[in-house]
Amino acid sequence: MVTHGLSGKVGDLLVFSQRGGKTVVSKVPQKRKGGDSELQKEHKRKFQRAVLYAKSALTSPDLQEAYGKSAKKGQTAYNVAVADFFHAPDIHQVDVSNYTGHLLTSTLKFLPFVKTNKNR
Repeated sequence: MVTHGLSGKVGDLLVFSQRGGKTVVSKVPQKRKGGDSELQKEHKRKFQRAVLYAKSALTSPDLQEAYGKSAKKGQTAYNVAVADFFHAPDIHQVDVSNYTGHLLTSTLKFLPFVKTNKNR
């Protein structure tokens, strides 16, 4: 069977998709009975925010490159950016020695935490 580059659903049996340059075949997902719990609804909302973050972050060439370098085999920069949204950074030190009581938001720069080979 020739499946190279194939994607989509075949009847109610199979789903073909592309991942890392390879064709993946899986069963069609089954619909669940009943509605989502409140915890599931909250997780879906958080995941939606993660998707929006990733799409926005990847418009920056610097972040696109950083996330791409951090991606493992089979991952994309987008996958890493979505995961990054779910992991708050560990802040070990904040230097407020030059703080004068006025916050200029234009001087703040927020960058995501992207693991490098040094801190893996």
